[in-house]
Amino acid sequence: MKKFTTVFLSFILIFSFAPAFGASAPAAWAEESFAAMRVAGLPVDVFDDYSAPISRLELCVLEVEAVEAVTQSPFPEADGRPFTDTDLPLAAAAAEAGLINGRGNGIFDPDGAVTREEAAKLFVTLARFIGLEPAYEPARFTDMDSVSPWAAEYVTEASAYGYMNGDENGAFLPAGPLSAEQAVVVLARLYAAAAGEAVPAFSQKIVVTGDYVYDGDYKRNDPAEVFTDGPITTKEEADAQMTEITVDIWELEDGEKVPGKLTLTVHKNIAEVTKAVFADIFNGPEKFPIDRYSTYCYSFRTTATSSRLSEHATGTAIDINPDQNYCVYPDGTTVGSLYAPGENPYSITKFGDCWTAFVSHGFTWGGDAWSSPQDYMHFSYLGK
Repeated sequence: MKKFTTVFLSFILIFSFAPAFGASAPAAWAEESFAAMRVAGLPVDVFDDYSAPISRLELCVLEVEAVEAVTQSPFPEADGRPFTDTDLPLAAAAAEAGLINGRGNGIFDPDGAVTREEAAKLFVTLARFIGLEPAYEPARFTDMDSVSPWAAEYVTEASAYGYMNGDENGAFLPAGPLSAEQAVVVLARLYAAAAGEAVPAFSQKIVVTGDYVYDGDYKRNDPAEVFTDGPITTKEEADAQMTEITVDIWELEDGEKVPGKLTLTVHKNIAEVTKAVFADIFNGPEKFPIDRYSTYCYSFRTTATSSRLSEHATGTAIDINPDQNYCVYPDGTTVGSLYAPGENPYSITKFGDCWTAFVSHGFTWGGDAWSSPQDYMHFSYLGK
């Protein structure tokens, strides 16, 4: 028995999620998928009501089990426990691998329902994780205007994989909950696509380049160790603590990656660590390109949603390729034009060279470190 199956059965007994072989049965349209997943060894017969919304933790369990079934190798456990509302190692491991995010502030929300647009992101992430490619033309849903900006690419790609379709009117229904039987059907489609392909066993996705090992949570640096000359409250104080650095970068010219230089103004006490970050990006196998005309660090200003100083005002935050790694605010407005990891070369991919270099040197990524705003361009040394 795989180790996470044991964990799953344990949490069923402890939290009384549902008895094995629940009172209801899957709908007829889903039974073939359930049968396939039983053969694959996934714990799909544990729900009281298969048409009810699946919880985040239940879906997390099935995702991990699907990866193990496809790769025929154990899913690695996380060293740390990043969440305050669940101690289950499975949640930490899935978060570390990038299969599921928390709600921010250390909250996993294990009992929370999963919306269809959240599910689209989870399933697309899982498909990418095991190396699958879309096989169909993406659907044109009639309610795409109702899809959250951060989810639009995932909804479109999920339809291109053939995992998630619309209703009889062509609507995706992004805010609707994902049911247990719908989740199993999607996982069965994903498993079938992977069957017969040479899927490699799981390998650790993050290559540590700095001194911090990401375990599902980001490092929290001490401001007192940065602001050794005193706090910054005015532009004059900020200017006095800044310094300029020049780093090597890859640039795109006519579709080709060529070496270039980027000059940044940063807080003097993070100058060396910032140089190390960019050296790792430059020396990485991806040759991740950086737009030197828009990437920046120091800018004395407040945040967009409050009167407090931004980390940019203290020279401790860096926005990478802002146009291609947008920031999405709670009201749906965005700064930047797109976020298309895996498609646009300037977009940052979690566990990619750019993300890994910043995070393993102690920076926090705004793409998933907090629930709002989702700031995919933003790396901060003090986690703000």
